[in-house]
Amino acid sequence: MDLFKKLIFTLMLVVLYFELRAEEIKEIKEIKEIKEIKEYSIANTFTFQSKILGEERSILISLPSEYDQTNDTYPVHVLLDGKQNIEHAVATSRMLSNWAGMPKSIIVGIPSVNRTRDFTPSKDVAYSPESGGAKKFADFLEKEVMTFVDKKYRTHPFRVLTGHSLGGLFAVNQYINKNPSFNAYIIVAPSLWWNKQKILSTLAKAKPTELAKGIPVYLGVGEEDGMTPMVEQLYRLFTENNASHGYAYTVYENEGHMSAPMKTFYDGIKHVFSDVVYDESKWESFTSDSFIEFTESIKHNFGSSVKQTGELYNKLANFLATKKNYAGAITVLKANAQDYPNYAFNHKDLANAYALNGNVEQAISEFQKAANIARKDSSSGQGDALQYEREINRLRNPITLSEQVLKGFAGCYKSESGTVFKFSLIDDVFTGHKEGWPDFQLYAESDNGFYTRLMGLAPSFRFNANRVDVIANGQTYHLPKTECKTNLNK
Repeated sequence: MDLFKKLIFTLMLVVLYFELRAEEIKEIKEIKEIKEIKEYSIANTFTFQSKILGEERSILISLPSEYDQTNDTYPVHVLLDGKQNIEHAVATSRMLSNWAGMPKSIIVGIPSVNRTRDFTPSKDVAYSPESGGAKKFADFLEKEVMTFVDKKYRTHPFRVLTGHSLGGLFAVNQYINKNPSFNAYIIVAPSLWWNKQKILSTLAKAKPTELAKGIPVYLGVGEEDGMTPMVEQLYRLFTENNASHGYAYTVYENEGHMSAPMKTFYDGIKHVFSDVVYDESKWESFTSDSFIEFTESIKHNFGSSVKQTGELYNKLANFLATKKNYAGAITVLKANAQDYPNYAFNHKDLANAYALNGNVEQAISEFQKAANIARKDSSSGQGDALQYEREINRLRNPITLSEQVLKGFAGCYKSESGTVFKFSLIDDVFTGHKEGWPDFQLYAESDNGFYTRLMGLAPSFRFNANRVDVIANGQTYHLPKTECKTNLNK
């Protein structure tokens, strides 16, 4: 009987094990089903019968991620050897457009079928009887590929051609023959050896007027690539024939023939579109009219999607604010808020600029926009809606303290690390000064508390007996009063 009971008990354990195992397997299966995702695609493939080439061809088209949410126009980037280059090209283009101010582009990749036939500009029967088809391939790009792309999508006329190796040879040939289809070139390790370096011989005989002007050309080659000397010669011929033109050339250390394209593409985009960035050389001579003219011109030249980065807008606005050019800062920050309307901080910065310029109602309006955005999106990146509403209350209900009270707070305050804040009355305005900062106005929010509207900074100050508390970035710093030469009127 005991043996029978043991057998029954053992069988029950076995059944229980398989039941639990079945549940475990079911749970694992359910988890796998939850995690299953569709394949991520960066481009659509189109196939058609080419009348010009007399064969079936395919093209890969990658659109900017927000294409369907806008009415913008976009420059077109034609990418030879598209199948092997489309992934790094799309990733690089999107990264640079999101974070470096480069235009968002429609990228058209052309998968290769017969590279020797399609990319070579002259016939070398000994190498390949089919060679020398570059003219026909150029017609294919313009009359079939680009006609289709322009008809189907919102394209801007600005076009870039990128080619590598034999594709680079094709790109060089299109440039020196002034192909009107392209406005810029990124050329990687071109196969200049083709047909006994015939293209270099042709270029050596060219006159300066025979090269296209106003066309950006970027050349890149790997240091370990055997083609480097020929590419060096090509660059020298370009610059000798057309020294005033914006050529650029880089030899990439520790890179070979197949690893150079990614780096060249990155640097090439920045070179081709260098004119879209409102760089620091323009800041000293800034005027609102010239800035607006610049932003309108780059949209005209490169497509309506072009915009400066939020980082550049803010740096430029801070630069102008330090020079008390609040009207200029408003111009810049209005562009920032228009280009990036869903970020509360952009409206907050514009509101502060309006407040510094004395435009109270406009400041209140922008703070309200910031509060509305922050309330809909409670992520830390949008700030605190209640804080924006406190700013509105500050503007609507300003507090005024007497001159006697302000004089009591005036003086110098020094931290243990040596940081010194100096406060004084300048033309009846309670003003703060710190080395490395622009002078800033303090606005009363209580009988001993003050806030500031420093662009990019938001410290507040609370004065106590012989001490000031500086509140910044969630930290409070206690600075005791110290002796210094303080003229209350300066």
